[in-house]
Amino acid sequence: MDQPAAPTPAPSAPPAADPAPHGLGGWLIVVGLHLLINVLGFAHATPDWMKLYAEGQRALHASAAPHRALPLEYLPIVYQCYDYLLPGFAVLLLVLFFARLRWFPRLYIAFLLLNLALATIAYMLVGDARQVMRMVGIDVQLDFIVAAANLVLLGTYTLASERVRNTFGRAGRSA
Repeated sequence: MDQPAAPTPAPSAPPAADPAPHGLGGWLIVVGLHLLINVLGFAHATPDWMKLYAEGQRALHASAAPHRALPLEYLPIVYQCYDYLLPGFAVLLLVLFFARLRWFPRLYIAFLLLNLALATIAYMLVGDARQVMRMVGIDVQLDFIVAAANLVLLGTYTLASERVRNTFGRAGRSA
């Protein structure tokens, strides 16, 4: 008559949190977006160096000190590097990023350093002609600040993040 009560199942333990974040998530998405924006942004900015060369060259030479006239000749070359070298590098990095290859973090840091180096060279070459550059539509001071901020913020994240180590490390293809 009295049937024994069915045993009550033991409460299940909550699923354990993943102790090691991995995969293309979290703040690592910002790194991927940064690369994508660089590819699209540099492709959009390609006419900048031509505009500088065509419209602003005389004004740059006229406003620059005599000792700065020769280095300004190299400014279009720096912007060609901005417009062609960096986007090509960013495309390569996007491939490494989505393939989760272990070379990505090192090459990404190199990309950030190259970007800062080119921004620094452009900033030093322009010298006293910054106002003319702004009239032409190029703000070398802003380029330098953005490149430095990217290196500090994204470079530090790339070097210190456990997610980056787990995603692009030896087990980089997991998840």
